Amino acid sequence: MKKFWPVQIVIFIIIIVIYWFSTTSYGMGVSPDSVCYLLTAESFSRYTSFFIDGHLQTHWPPGYPFVLGALCKSIQTDSLLICARILNLLLLLLIAFSFRHILIKLSFGPVESYIFSFAFVLSHAVIFSSLMVWSEILFLWLLLCSYFFWLKFRSTNRIFYIILLGFFLGLMFMVRYAALGIIGAYVILIILQQNNVKEKIRQLVIVLLPSSMIILSWIFFVLNYHINAVDRHLSWHPANIDQYIWGIKSILMWFLPFREKYVFIIILILAGFIFAWLFIRERKKIVPCHAHQFKQLREWIIISVVYFLFIWVTVHFFDPLTDFNGRILLPVFPFIYLTLLWFSIKCIRRPYLAYLLAGLMILSGLRSAVFHYQNGYAFSGKDFEKSVSALIPVIQNSHHKIISNAPEYLAFKFGYKPEYTDCTEMVITDRLIPAEQLLYQVKDSGAMIIYFDAIKRKRFISRDTLMQLFPSTYRHSFPGGMMIFNANPEM
Repeated sequence: MKKFWPVQIVIFIIIIVIYWFSTTSYGMGVSPDSVCYLLTAESFSRYTSFFIDGHLQTHWPPGYPFVLGALCKSIQTDSLLICARILNLLLLLLIAFSFRHILIKLSFGPVESYIFSFAFVLSHAVIFSSLMVWSEILFLWLLLCSYFFWLKFRSTNRIFYIILLGFFLGLMFMVRYAALGIIGAYVILIILQQNNVKEKIRQLVIVLLPSSMIILSWIFFVLNYHINAVDRHLSWHPANIDQYIWGIKSILMWFLPFREKYVFIIILILAGFIFAWLFIRERKKIVPCHAHQFKQLREWIIISVVYFLFIWVTVHFFDPLTDFNGRILLPVFPFIYLTLLWFSIKCIRRPYLAYLLAGLMILSGLRSAVFHYQNGYAFSGKDFEKSVSALIPVIQNSHHKIISNAPEYLAFKFGYKPEYTDCTEMVITDRLIPAEQLLYQVKDSGAMIIYFDAIKRKRFISRDTLMQLFPSTYRHSFPGGMMIFNANPEM
C-alpha cells in the first residue's frame, strides 16, 4: 500500500485547492446556526466559557464551538472565520483518509478506495457542509471513526475497539444531539449479533459506559445552572408532505448534479427502469450475493432506518422547526453510499455503475463549490453583502426597538442584539403576539422591522403578510429587503 501514498497526497492537494478556491470570494458560509457557534466559540476562546451574554447555550451541544475556540486559542488569532476555514479543511482531509480506510476494511481494492473516497469528499453533501460554519463536518468525521472501530471490533473481537466506539459515540453527542439515533442503531446491531445473551449484555455495557459518561457530564453541567439540558419539549406536530418531498430531494442532490424538479422526476423514472432491468437480468447473481453478503448490507440498512426513525420521532414530537433536509439526514449519507457501491460491485458485479455514481457525485460537489465561490451562502453571501451599506447608518443611529427575521445576521454583522429576537417566530407559531399587536408596536411604540428577502423560513412572517399589514408610508426598501417603521410617530 505504500506505493499508493503519492496518490493520497495528490488527492489531498486537489481537495485543498478546490476548498480554498471556493472560499476565496465570500469566505465561509454563515447561517443562523453558525452565528451561535461563532459566538460560543468566541466566548470559549476569550473566557473559557460557553455562555453568551450571560446565557448558557444548550440548543446545540458545545463540541464544535469548543474545537473552534480551542483552535483560535492555539494559533492565537481572534478571527473565528479564518479558524473555521482551517478547521473544516483539516476535517475534510481527515474524512477522506478515514473513509478510504473504511473501504479498505470492507475489501475494496486500492484504486477503488481512492476513487470512491475522493468522490465521497467532493460530493455535494460533504463539500457543502465543509464550506459552512456548521458542526456537521466534525460530526461526520466522528461518525466515520466510530464505524471504523465497529468494523475493527467485528473482525478482531478486541474489546479495545468497542471501547473506542463508545467513546466516539459520546463525542458525537457533544457535537450533535442526533447522535442518539446512531447510538440506538449500534445497540440494535450488538443485539442482533450471533452471541449469547451474556456476551451481548457485556458488549452493550462496554459501549454505553464511556458514551453515557460523556453525555451525562454535559447534562449535569447544564443542570447545575438550572437549565434544561436539551432545549426541546414534547408535543405532537406532524410534518407535512412538503417536508418529505424536500427530504427525498435532498438525498438525490447528494448523488446527482441536478437541481431542477423536472430533471429529478426524469432521473427517478429512468433509475426505476434501470434498476428493474438490472434486477431481472442479474437476479441469478443477486440471490447468492444476498445469501453471502446480506449481513453487511443489513448493517447499513439498520443504521439508516434507525436514524430515519429517530429523526421522524424528533420532528413529530420534539422539534417542529426541523426540516428533513440534507443537514439533518447527512449521517446516513455514507451508509447509503456504501450500500450502492456494495450492490454495484459485490452483488451484481457491475463496477462501472459505481464509477458512474462517483462521477455524478463529483460533478454535484463541484457545482456546489462553484456556486459558493460565485455567490457565497446565507449571511456571508452576495444577497446579504449588498444590504450592509444601507443598514450601517440605520443600525448605528437608530433608537428604535428592532424586530427582524434575521436577528442573527444583525448580531453577526453589526454586533447588535435585537430586543425581540424571536418576535416574528411567536407571531407565526405560538400566536403569543398577534399581527395586530405587531402593528401596534411599530405604529405606536416606535419599533422598527428589518426584513431580509433572502431569509425564507417557515417560522417567520412572510413579506406578503407584512406588505398587507403595513401601508406603503411605513415601508422603506433597501437592497435585499425592507425596513418598516413609523416616520411620523406623532400621527
